[in-house]
Amino acid sequence: MKQKMNIVSKEYVIVCVFSLFIAGVFIAPFLSKGYLVYGDDLHYQLSRIKEIAGWFQNGQFNFPGISTNSFYLIGYGVNIFYPWLTLSLFSMVSLLVKNPVTAVYVGFYLYTFITALIAYWCMKRFSQSQVASAAFSMFYTFSIYRTIDGFTRFALAEFIALTFLPLILLGSYEVLYGNKKYWVAVTIGFSLIVYTHVLSAFLACLYLFIFWGISLFFIKERVKRSLVLLFSGIISIFASAAYLFGFVEEQTFQVFLQPSPMDLVGDNLKELVFRSFSNDLMQSSLGGLYNIGFIYILILLAGVFFLKEMTRTYKIIYGLGIATFLMTTNLFPWQLLQQTPLSVIQFPFRLMIFPTLFASLTGANLIKIFSEKLHRKVKLSVLIGTLLACFIPWLFSVNEMLEKASRFEFDTGTIFFSDPEDRFSMWIDQYVPEKSQLYLEDIYQHVGYLDNQALTMKPTSAKQRIMFEVKTNQKQTEVDLPIIRYKNTAVMLNGKQVSSTLSERGTVQFLVPEGTNKIEVQYVASAMITSGVSLSILTWLLLIGYLVFIVRKKSARRSQSVERD
Repeated sequence: MKQKMNIVSKEYVIVCVFSLFIAGVFIAPFLSKGYLVYGDDLHYQLSRIKEIAGWFQNGQFNFPGISTNSFYLIGYGVNIFYPWLTLSLFSMVSLLVKNPVTAVYVGFYLYTFITALIAYWCMKRFSQSQVASAAFSMFYTFSIYRTIDGFTRFALAEFIALTFLPLILLGSYEVLYGNKKYWVAVTIGFSLIVYTHVLSAFLACLYLFIFWGISLFFIKERVKRSLVLLFSGIISIFASAAYLFGFVEEQTFQVFLQPSPMDLVGDNLKELVFRSFSNDLMQSSLGGLYNIGFIYILILLAGVFFLKEMTRTYKIIYGLGIATFLMTTNLFPWQLLQQTPLSVIQFPFRLMIFPTLFASLTGANLIKIFSEKLHRKVKLSVLIGTLLACFIPWLFSVNEMLEKASRFEFDTGTIFFSDPEDRFSMWIDQYVPEKSQLYLEDIYQHVGYLDNQALTMKPTSAKQRIMFEVKTNQKQTEVDLPIIRYKNTAVMLNGKQVSSTLSERGTVQFLVPEGTNKIEVQYVASAMITSGVSLSILTWLLLIGYLVFIVRKKSARRSQSVERD
């Protein structure tokens, strides 16, 4: 038994080294170039990193609700609606690493390491196979769609969300078919995705609902297991309250339109298969088509020849991979869902997270089937071959993309670059109230009003506050600042907090006295937000305590077994 415990400890070390290694291999081609690819959302996401970094740097540990270092200093509330907690890793790195390109790639490296680690241990629990676990970790880490999310699209939130998706898959499977104690994996995985990207959380929720519905035909203890899954969802809400409470509070304060509504249109199946075979990593604006990649389309196509060797579970996984891949194409009637809540996903290609996940699982299972009777050294050779099969086609595609794509090189020594001149590249219409939509161009140009007289009001920024200086020669003047007003937007007038109202532009409006007035605008967390933060902290402490209890209990059992031996 002591030997068994030593083997387990040794495996922990090997897996960590393995994950560090493949994370380094993954990031090396990008880091060696010394520039960022001008991805679809690059300016947008770098501005978010900049804003959160400023929050840490200034030591103003209030809820970072409005942008005071970026997004044109209009008090844009992106962080109220777009979760920011997991993105803060990039921000913290940017404060420690001077070169901004290196800082961004260090963030990619850390999340890739975490992804490889989570993928391995989830598959280990799922398959009880080290070979399958290592194979799944490689398939998932080097997946083309994950690379597209991270670099081609620079959709950092979606890229990070992929890190935690295997936790939901493992946890939901265990709750419904295995050990119900794994509800905590669903809770942690789902909560971290909520803290990362709302649309990915929405898709994960859909997956859980569909998987639960299908499972009702197969599982025993239907009611008990269903209630455990529901319990994990409720605890996820508590764990995510630090974000959710502020989000709900602002949504109920005024009307917001659906961000960037799009027509749901699937890709042409023939073209998508062709682009997948070619590992196309180019941006759609440069003629690319977002796809799942060569290895993964090959697994989905070849899997039909290995159905007899698959267990029922893996047959279901393989079927889900095929079904979710076809759902991204024009074979699926997306037009029927245009007026449904599913329209918020904007692009059907976002569903490629699922065929990527299921194809990676299927591929890992095929590796296991192929190698389970082989000698240990031969298994190692199979894994090395798997790594090369994942890496070499991926590397060719990455190098081609890096050579052809537009480059973004910082002209400053830090992450704090200036906002781009084109406001449309920043999508600042997404999270402003409906009232402000018609006036957004004026607000972006910093046009304000004194008693209905328009004038340009240039803002300055310091310590998470946006500042103005306004001079008037009347006893009372109504000021309409070019600052979007959210529920918890607060105004300091000459050092004292004053009440403000919503103007017809959806901006901050209040009265000022005669003379030179110094105005500061900031976001102040409400009682609802602070209670949400407290609830989240308490929930996470309880979750961690529960995990420690489970681990110690398991260790105690091992120790007792050692003593008996």
